[in-house]
Amino acid sequence: MKHALKSVVSILGVSLVLCACAPVQREVPFNESAFTSTLRSGSEFIQGQAFTILKNGSRRMQEHGSVLLMPKNSYTTEIVQKEYNQGLKLTPPDLHLRKYVRETVADVNGNFIFHNVAPGQYYVASHIKWYVDEDETDADGNSYTSQVPVDQWIWDDVTVRKGDSREIVGWDQGK
Repeated sequence: MKHALKSVVSILGVSLVLCACAPVQREVPFNESAFTSTLRSGSEFIQGQAFTILKNGSRRMQEHGSVLLMPKNSYTTEIVQKEYNQGLKLTPPDLHLRKYVRETVADVNGNFIFHNVAPGQYYVASHIKWYVDEDETDADGNSYTSQVPVDQWIWDDVTVRKGDSREIVGWDQGK
């Protein structure tokens, strides 16, 4: 009986670990009609500098990394709220989303620009990755420094009106 109970507890423990790693099911279905108006070209632009604020108050720039421009709707809002803000891993997005997301690359200082943006509501987002030094001691008492990866999503909710180009000056920061 004890052995059977240990097996059940062991299986439950493994199940809990697996559940914690499993992607969260999306609640909002992909609705292509919510995206189609953003396929048109406009004369407006969105520009800015992609950065995150570290705990010590300094800025970490998005150096040569991707900056995304997504139409704002219920599908992309779920992505921003759950993945970017809460740090959850959602199930893979609908493959059709790709044709509605624009991407540019920031320069070494995090500067970016999206040209020919049509009026509408958008999310601008970037996933910044960097490394920090961490001092460690091994089992023999030897000290060493290792590089630990750190990453963070940043995003902003932007409304572009006809003739009104936008500059992003602040970012929401996720986990």
